[in-house]
Amino acid sequence: MTEGRCVLVVDDDHGMVDTLSDILVLNGWDAVRAYDGAEGVVCSSERDVNAVVMDVKMPRLNGVQALRAIKGRAPALPVILITAVADDELLAEANREGALAILRKPIDPDVLLGMLDGAVRKSA
Repeated sequence: MTEGRCVLVVDDDHGMVDTLSDILVLNGWDAVRAYDGAEGVVCSSERDVNAVVMDVKMPRLNGVQALRAIKGRAPALPVILITAVADDELLAEANREGALAILRKPIDPDVLLGMLDGAVRKSA
């Protein structure tokens, strides 16, 4: 595993998880995959990750609920939320809960990589 460069990718869209994980790996990151918010919370507590990239709209536990649970255990862990839908109330709640950023789908890989690099450098 690359020291200090492991990202948990959480989305109920398996194709999105695979695509983002592949982009991250090609750019020197390790990627841990999870396919809903509940699984993301478990993975974040069981794996040594340096950041989380997570969808907002998911079944069982949405991204904001998962963010709250992750931040409750690891307040300094950077979490970037991604979304294809504009739910202003949910996005405002994500900001209050400490999301590093909220990116709209389709994700610009350069923007995501820049945010992750900056977040990991800041927390080092």
